[in-house]
Amino acid sequence: MRQAVIDIGTNSVKLLVAEKKADSHLETITYQVKITRLGEGLSQRGSLSMQPMMRTINVIKEFLKEAGAMRAVKTTLISTAAARVASNRDEFIKLVEKETHLPLKILSAEEEANLGRMGVSLEFNLSEFPGIIIDIGGGSTEITITKGDFYDAHSIPIGAVNLTEEFIRSDPPASSEWDELCRKIRKNLKTLPENFLLFYDSEEKNMIGVGGTITTIAAMLQKLEVYNPARIHRFIFSYKELEKMNNSLREMTIGKRKKLPGLDPGRADIIPAGAAILAESMIFLNIEKCTVSEYNLLHGIIQSSL
Repeated sequence: MRQAVIDIGTNSVKLLVAEKKADSHLETITYQVKITRLGEGLSQRGSLSMQPMMRTINVIKEFLKEAGAMRAVKTTLISTAAARVASNRDEFIKLVEKETHLPLKILSAEEEANLGRMGVSLEFNLSEFPGIIIDIGGGSTEITITKGDFYDAHSIPIGAVNLTEEFIRSDPPASSEWDELCRKIRKNLKTLPENFLLFYDSEEKNMIGVGGTITTIAAMLQKLEVYNPARIHRFIFSYKELEKMNNSLREMTIGKRKKLPGLDPGRADIIPAGAAILAESMIFLNIEKCTVSEYNLLHGIIQSSL
């Protein structure tokens, strides 16, 4: 059965159309991303602004037409961090439902992390790949530890968009701004439950990364002029490679970043903050390498028939 999911995030709207096969394998028909910055200004106001909401709704409607043209028999609309924390989330839900005639489900942080893990598990045997799954979004970061049948998920309220808006006022970022941003990341990582740290007393320190920040990092490290999922999926990079790239990004203006191969210009302002979350997480959890997964939350939603 061919199904579609539209994921309305803090920074972007994503469309996945996939067909569930008899053996439970998901065949991707299309995967598209458009940056609408729904969470623009949310960290200052605490609410979603009308212009970002309407930008986002227009893209949702475009994606619904795409899903229909590809004969998806079911389309699910979900939203994550921005809509989850906004004081006017009910207004946004009503606007989306009025314009699309479809229900919008706001995922809890736990649901987001667990569905992301389910998506990853379609491509990775997690019993043979114990470790951590990290999903860095625009407004939150989900971290899940997994080993065999055991898993535990935790969400921290920092993402590439809200950190950028809170701390970065100069172009390129001033050293003091960058130091404050990194301190905020470390402070939030220290809120991880004790079992996360005990888990990493073991020798198994694998990491699987999902989401736009991490797939963008993989594309940039490979200097891809055209995004190629086959080159991204299962790509492995080290902390040292990430650190070298991040140091360069911090010193560039947004204009220079927009010209970098592998980087969507719409992410040029927020990619340093997203990369910093990943770098600080790898330091905190003492992880040397990250394996990238193209399979993510959206695949988990179709697999679970949410």
